[in-house]
Amino acid sequence: MRNGVVVLCLLGVLAGGVSGCAVLTDTVNRRADADVSEADLQLRRDVLNRLQMDAMTSQHSIGVDSRNGVVTVYGSVPDDMTRHQVLSVVRGTPGVMGVHDRLVR
Repeated sequence: MRNGVVVLCLLGVLAGGVSGCAVLTDTVNRRADADVSEADLQLRRDVLNRLQMDAMTSQHSIGVDSRNGVVTVYGSVPDDMTRHQVLSVVRGTPGVMGVHDRLVR
């Protein structure tokens, strides 16, 4: 499972380099792979894809984790408007049951 996440990260780096956008980070989950459901892995991918597609949020390194449909977002944002947009994109992703905001300025 971790190899798949690493491949996704590498593909994101390549895509980000080609498009000129900052790459959203998808850190390797620190929990054992058995603790992360396929649904949570897919939700993380969906959230990251939506953040990458958004013109405002794609410019920032945002980490995403998911557990039982609750998404935690972390990273650094330059202002409250960007924070609001990140949270809006995450909340608008189908399957998100809740959001923990760990973004910092």
